[in-house]
Amino acid sequence: MMKVSRGKKTDRKSGETHRVIRKSNLAAVGIIGMLGICMLSGCSLADKEMIETDERDLLVGVFVTTERLGTVTDVPCEIDIDAGTLKITDEDIDVDGCYMIYARSGEGEDMYETLVSDGISVGISNVGYNENADGSVTRSRTVNGCVYYDLDNKDSYADSDGDVEIILNKVYEKTDGTYYITSGSSMGCAATDQTAENGSGAMDVKESYKTTSFSGSESSSSDENEMVIHVEWKFERAGEKYTFTAMSEDNKELDAKTYDVGDIPDTIKFDCDWQYVIVSYADVTGKMHSSFVDKEDSVYEYSVSTGKFFLDTGVVEIE
Repeated sequence: MMKVSRGKKTDRKSGETHRVIRKSNLAAVGIIGMLGICMLSGCSLADKEMIETDERDLLVGVFVTTERLGTVTDVPCEIDIDAGTLKITDEDIDVDGCYMIYARSGEGEDMYETLVSDGISVGISNVGYNENADGSVTRSRTVNGCVYYDLDNKDSYADSDGDVEIILNKVYEKTDGTYYITSGSSMGCAATDQTAENGSGAMDVKESYKTTSFSGSESSSSDENEMVIHVEWKFERAGEKYTFTAMSEDNKELDAKTYDVGDIPDTIKFDCDWQYVIVSYADVTGKMHSSFVDKEDSVYEYSVSTGKFFLDTGVVEIE
């Protein structure tokens, strides 16, 4: 399972040629994910439905929702790479969701991939390439992300019993460059006041397809291509007021700055030789939370309420 630390932000360079664009123009956290069997805490598998798709259509991302997209099998959508947005073009479907999608732009040598996301903390993509003994090639890519569900807004997505359906709808790119969403696999989970401490889970969306190389009239190799999208989810509350306390190497307080969540600047500068910063905040229940930012990382990621089922992310650099 992917480990996500909200208090720290690692280097986003993954060795791949792609950009990360978020709808909110906030930087995404880069965290290396581990592949493996999904580990669940307090969650149960609700649906294993898999939709068969034309092998020419490539799995490129997920659109995460808490309700079904309706009876339409394939929901057309548009992706604006520059704005970092996904828009469902079917006017009869009005469903809130967050997403992470690999979109392509340009042609030939000028073509690049852009990871478009909103509402999902995106991890580093792991890319594999292996040449097999028969001359074929196995290529794989794993994309990692985490959705933070807003416990203070659970009435907007949970039923009267506090249960919520977590749905991973797959996003495909057609050969003509257009995109569509299919209804996806889901899991049921209880969004209770205790969920912030022990409620989490993860699901993988995985597909593979073969491409065949020809030599004359006979096939010479059959390459294997695999795409894995690993989505973890957690439930938490956003803070209302944050305190950043600069600490010395011998653990003495040097300076402190406090901000309302809406007033946190892009950069916080301390005029002292600090070694680490303690970030603390209280949620609406009064519970205190704290984390550490050391001088090497110097970046802190915090939750921001969106008024929807998911929390967005703010990032502040500490100098």
